Amino acid sequence: MNFSHIRAFHAVAREGGVARAALVVGVSQSTLSQQIHALEARHALRLFEKRGRRLALTNAGQNLLQVTERLMEVVDEVQVTLRGPGALVDGHLSIMSDSTALAVELMRRFGERHPAVSLMLAIASVDDIGQAVRDGSADIGIAMNPPIGDVITAEPLMRERFHLVLARDHPLARRRAVAFPDLQGETIIMREPGSRTRAFVQQMLEIEGVRAGREITIRERSAIREAVARRMGVAFFVISEVPPDRRLTTRPLIPSRARLELDEYLLIRKDRRHKPVVAAFRDVVSGFIAEKLPAEALVGG
Repeated sequence: MNFSHIRAFHAVAREGGVARAALVVGVSQSTLSQQIHALEARHALRLFEKRGRRLALTNAGQNLLQVTERLMEVVDEVQVTLRGPGALVDGHLSIMSDSTALAVELMRRFGERHPAVSLMLAIASVDDIGQAVRDGSADIGIAMNPPIGDVITAEPLMRERFHLVLARDHPLARRRAVAFPDLQGETIIMREPGSRTRAFVQQMLEIEGVRAGREITIRERSAIREAVARRMGVAFFVISEVPPDRRLTTRPLIPSRARLELDEYLLIRKDRRHKPVVAAFRDVVSGFIAEKLPAEALVGG
């Protein structure tokens, strides 16, 4: 048995095509295709068939994939064990997140520990993050209350609480905390339709019986903060998403019935949990949680 051929099969089966699999394995498309053909020829089996632009598994291919799933997980565990506590000597880690500040902090910590690994970060919606982790275009996802399927595992990361963000000279800024009745008639700046943050805030306001005087929709977080700073309205943010700005201030909210906390999760495809760069990132996350967060900030705490 040639392990390179087995690895080539597994990558193509998981990624649904040679081009994407070649990026994952780190070899040329032609090399990967040759390895697949050699595997099929040696064992007189047809493992793939063309379906449009994708390669689909035959029955024999599906049976083999069930075995290689277990094999590759063990291989990744072996690599992690052999690596030990030292820094990774190469690799690439792609992250998608709905929380800029949290993702950047985790990347900073990871980069300090593993400077040879190249890093990429994209900010996206929860649904896009889940899809990217599912199809393998992102190694790591960081997302609020994501939908979970059979392919992805969600590991509790942290719990954050919404605060009111307002211009420093807003009348409500004179209060130490703001009750929801105080927001009646205020102009409220919201994320775009389809955003889970928007849906969460709308539900929160509905439960508390708050009617906005006017609603402004802005897609990007920094643009929302700029609009608040220019006294266009107030907005709701978790503290980690409000960088220092002398024009802005935050105030805690006093709810009567609404839940103000949201839970952030680390999303990983189950078959990549033991991939060396992913395992190393999970180690960094574990240290971050233990060092920075009080017990009550953990999901379920």
